[in-house]
Amino acid sequence: MPDIRQKSVDFLSDSIAAATGGQAADSAAQQLEQAIYDKAGQSTSNDYRGEVRSIGLTLKKDNPQLAQDVVQGRIAPTDLVNMSQEEMKTEKQAQEDAELRQQNLDASVGVDELDPQYGTMATSQQGRSRMQEEATYGEAGEASYDGGGEGEFKARAQPKVGEAMRGIEFETGGL
Repeated sequence: MPDIRQKSVDFLSDSIAAATGGQAADSAAQQLEQAIYDKAGQSTSNDYRGEVRSIGLTLKKDNPQLAQDVVQGRIAPTDLVNMSQEEMKTEKQAQEDAELRQQNLDASVGVDELDPQYGTMATSQQGRSRMQEEATYGEAGEASYDGGGEGEFKARAQPKVGEAMRGIEFETGGL
């Protein structure tokens, strides 16, 4: 067995042992490494190395129960290797991610409420930009989108970028 593969087996064995207290870690790590090697097309490419790292860290830190399941035969190494990151999460992690996703969705601009009938978000004035909804904040009066003619000064519509940038006009590089 090439050196990189043996190091991968050792890494996976250490991860499994840390999660299970040492139960049959060597045998499970050997099978898991072989499954990863087969999935990577029997190559020790960057994909192989990344998968070894990802699965090893998931078993050791994120979801030690998966390591127990592999050691006890409830999950085959080939099945574990083919799981997505979502499938490898604990129920608690999946719940926390769902809550965070919902909080971010609720906090997004223009979102009013969840439409319970369709399960979609309802927004107010969909498709309107902030530039269309709010006047510019320059001192030249009414905003103009044409930039003005020679010798004229007209405020150009500027996006709102925060209080720190209030009153600052940006050059557009147009002719």
